[in-house]
Amino acid sequence: MVRNINHYVTFVEVYECKSFSEAAINLNLSQPTVSYSVKTLEKHLKTRLFYPHRRGVSASLSAVKLYPIIKSAIKTLTSADETIWRDVVKKRLKSPKLFASQMLYLRQEPATRASIRRFVIV
Repeated sequence: MVRNINHYVTFVEVYECKSFSEAAINLNLSQPTVSYSVKTLEKHLKTRLFYPHRRGVSASLSAVKLYPIIKSAIKTLTSADETIWRDVVKKRLKSPKLFASQMLYLRQEPATRASIRRFVIV
């Protein structure tokens, strides 16, 4: 199993955009990072996912089969994440000082903000 869910998120974005460059823009990543992520997934799955052509990429048969499964899994994970965040925020609102201090921490930690933003896609 690929341990980095971002490879799958990148796969879905490339599949939907039919372009590595457009996917990179949408994910706020560099194009080489998107290419590397897809190559890593292809290596793990031992199959080609996209074929390049003049105006982007075409999905392989494997990609067509994989897309609905991964899209559904990402929706499920995003829904679970949002549910937990709602519960956490409700609890923190009961304690405004704690909530304010934790939000200040998130504001000071750019890596945390980036990972939260990248995960909540759909």
